[in-house]
Amino acid sequence: MIFYTERNPMASELTVIPTSSSSGLDCYLRWLSGAGAVSHDLYFGTNAATVTTAVTNSATYLGRLSKPHFDVHSLSPNTHYYVRVTRSPVAAD
Repeated sequence: MIFYTERNPMASELTVIPTSSSSGLDCYLRWLSGAGAVSHDLYFGTNAATVTTAVTNSATYLGRLSKPHFDVHSLSPNTHYYVRVTRSPVAAD
């Protein structure tokens, strides 16, 4: 598994920890939240352009997360994966 990430001041220092389970290869993603970030949107896939341009109704969107970590399951060996973590929109005061 090879991971590529997009630099983002709202979610930095992404750490990928490979794990394994009965379903195969898994990983644990962890990042540091940027200043003022309450939640993050996570995008994950095997195509850089698709992950980079994805929106919340895209197949690569894994969800809005209130904690700065996520478990990914059933990965394929010898595959390049791309990750994008962005700060989710914050409601105006």
